[in-house]
Amino acid sequence: MSSNMPQHDPAPGAEHAPASGEGAYAGVGYEQRDANIKVILWLTFGVTVTCFLVFWGSLALRDHFEAIAKSNDPELSPLADLDQEPPAPLLQHNSFQELVEFRAAEEHMLNSYGWIDRAKGQVQIPVSRAMDLILERGLPAPKGEPQPGAAEHAAPENAPSNEPNVPPPAAEETAPDQQPTDRPTPEN
Repeated sequence: MSSNMPQHDPAPGAEHAPASGEGAYAGVGYEQRDANIKVILWLTFGVTVTCFLVFWGSLALRDHFEAIAKSNDPELSPLADLDQEPPAPLLQHNSFQELVEFRAAEEHMLNSYGWIDRAKGQVQIPVSRAMDLILERGLPAPKGEPQPGAAEHAAPENAPSNEPNVPPPAAEETAPDQQPTDRPTPEN
């Protein structure tokens, strides 16, 4: 035998195996006895009966617990309103569609002209137009108290200013392709 081949211990009884062509399969045959059908059927029957008993027992236990819970519940007043709607927020039935509608309303609000408060003359303009106006005119000066250190660097009242005279932003700007119906006209 070659030294590279692993050496195996012979199986018990293999030393007496016949020298025919069977080799390692000499002692292999078939099962000499059949499965006991009677035991298998009784086992199957026992497992099935146990499953049914557990199922019906759990149903009976559930009914018993429900009866106990119902007997401990207080009796409702005959004046009680049984059709009360729960407080908001209510569950959404079609949340995807509601989200699409909400986003469409928000987009419309961000990209359209309209009144915020007609009495005060406050209007809304599209975000893109508001950004264009800020680029053209700059940010308005902050109202209220002057910033610290601003008094030291302030120019005298009669000195000429380097800042251009910028009129306050118009209440509303309309695009050429949009003509609002009941909105104020631009003051340019």
